[in-house]
Amino acid sequence: MSRELVAHNRPVFDQLHPNIYRAAVGLVAWFALAAWVLFDRRNDIELPLAMVSVLLLVAVLLPWSLSLVWKRHRMPHEREPHRIPFRDWRIGDFAVWAASSAARMLPSTCCCRWRRSHSALQG
Repeated sequence: MSRELVAHNRPVFDQLHPNIYRAAVGLVAWFALAAWVLFDRRNDIELPLAMVSVLLLVAVLLPWSLSLVWKRHRMPHEREPHRIPFRDWRIGDFAVWAASSAARMLPSTCCCRWRRSHSALQG
């Protein structure tokens, strides 16, 4: 791993790659399927599992429908975004509010921050 202070000739992206969204939807579907397979042993658990499944479905469909509306009502002067291969996106940097981070480090960074905040809440 290079420890350069300035990364030369590295593209900076401000949006997640579509494959990241696909992976998130796949993980949500996997979670719902695992919940139904592992916890559907008694008759009284079906209603809570159905409610959780509906909440997960809304959590996936709401952002997807908003993205469709956003794409459909794009301003005329905005150009169509070009498709970037996932490999190129992963090599580049990902711009966040006040800094940039390597795109390949994004999942581990988010996970570490979640663990720190979760352990702080636990006490």
